[in-house]
Parts: sequence; C-alpha cells; structure tokens
Amino acid sequence: MVIVTNDVRGVIVCHFVPHGKTVTAQYYRDFLVQQVRRGVWAKRPDPVDSAIILHDNAIPHKAACVRQLLRRWGWEEFEPSPYSPDIYPCNFDLIPKTMEPICLNKLPSKS
Repeated sequence: MVIVTNDVRGVIVCHFVPHGKTVTAQYYRDFLVQQVRRGVWAKRPDPVDSAIILHDNAIPHKAACVRQLLRRWGWEEFEPSPYSPDIYPCNFDLIPKTMEPICLNKLPSKS
C-alpha cells in the first residue's frame, strides 16, 4: 500500500506502508506528524498557516486523534460525499503525479 500526499504543485510525500502493516489511526497520525508536516515545510517554503485536507472515508482518517491533530495545526478537513462511487476529481491529477521520480525512487527493493 502507498500513501500519497500532494497539492496542486505535485507530490509532497510518497510513503510505502511496510508489508503486513495495518494503517491504524495511530499509524496515520504518526505519518502526518513525521512525514507530511515536515514534507510540507521542506517542499513548500512559502509560509503556510493552514491547509485543507481532502480525505476519503477511511476509518483512520476519521479518528479522533487525527481530527484533534489537524485542528491543533489549524488544518481544515474537506468532507467528501460519503457514498460517492466516483473517483475524486483531484485524483485525476494525482495519478500521473505518482509516477514522478519522488515516488519511483522510493520503491521498495525486492529482496
């Protein structure tokens, strides 16, 4: 499984979840703290006081610990339609961006 975070300028973080690991609320929260926030600061040096996050309806995205963290940072959550079978429009732009070098360079090695 891969977790990709992006904005309108491209991929910010491309994270490969270790084989056999489950993405729980705590795992996702730690990912936000350790990789996403640092990735935003590193790749988007222009001052950003807030962000709008578009999550799907996965259980870890809706967890209280994740929502508390986003509120503490001043990041807003955009609520998607709960029953929409369609791909999110922003993902049409994301799919080609996942093929950029930042993701390809981090593919796990076959050992």
